[in-house]
Amino acid sequence: MEYRKHGDTYVVRLSRGEEVVASIVKLCEAEQVSLAEVSAIGAVDHVELCVYDVDAKKFHTKAFAEPMEVSSFAGTVTEKAGKPYVHAHGAACNPELPARAGPGPAVRRSAPFEMLIRTLPGSVGRRFDPDIGLNLFAF
Repeated sequence: MEYRKHGDTYVVRLSRGEEVVASIVKLCEAEQVSLAEVSAIGAVDHVELCVYDVDAKKFHTKAFAEPMEVSSFAGTVTEKAGKPYVHAHGAACNPELPARAGPGPAVRRSAPFEMLIRTLPGSVGRRFDPDIGLNLFAF
């Protein structure tokens, strides 16, 4: 991963094989970022996407191990237990162009992957909500 800071924004380029969310966490730990928004585009070779079933309080995850173009990747960085917490969703397509979208616990970069991480003043934590079964903003 290489990055430069311009004002309140980090401009990031990932290297081949780097995992996207882990790279965001690594940068946020190194730069002490506690609140940010993330946007990215690029190419990947492995994506895990999921859909959350609120009634069952369970994620349904599906992995795709194929070349895909990420047309949208957006998320937030907050804090949970003093560590960066990334919540991101994305949309990607394979060479046949059917789109796949959803929250992405794992995305691995295969070719150019460009990211902007815009920092915000302050911090927001996360708190587990047992009724929903997810970690929500804790103001």
